[in-house]
Amino acid sequence: MKGIFLTLIIITITFSCNSGCPPDITGKYINKYAGEEYHYVQLFSDSTYYHYFKSSEGIINSHYGDWLFFKEDCELVLKDWINYDWNIEDKANTVHTLIKVSGNELVFVPDDNYRYSFYK
Repeated sequence: MKGIFLTLIIITITFSCNSGCPPDITGKYINKYAGEEYHYVQLFSDSTYYHYFKSSEGIINSHYGDWLFFKEDCELVLKDWINYDWNIEDKANTVHTLIKVSGNELVFVPDDNYRYSFYK
């Protein structure tokens, strides 16, 4: 009886630890915090992405870039990412952005993951 109980605990722990990192991260992720803005990133299977931002005034900004996924750490790198909102001082500055992948969520800022997250 103890053996069965121990086996169930190990299986539960294994699945709960691995459930945060999906096997396929491609698809469209939408920032739900944006309010009147429309903000999303689309990850394509050829390791490119499309970033789209429409402001509440109707101004559209978008760009393409490349992405790398490190499954062992469940981390995504978006190369040449441009910040179009979030009150970043220099919005034209491109960066390589490291993002944590958690289930169907891209977490840009772990301390404020609802505001800065995108959901599939």
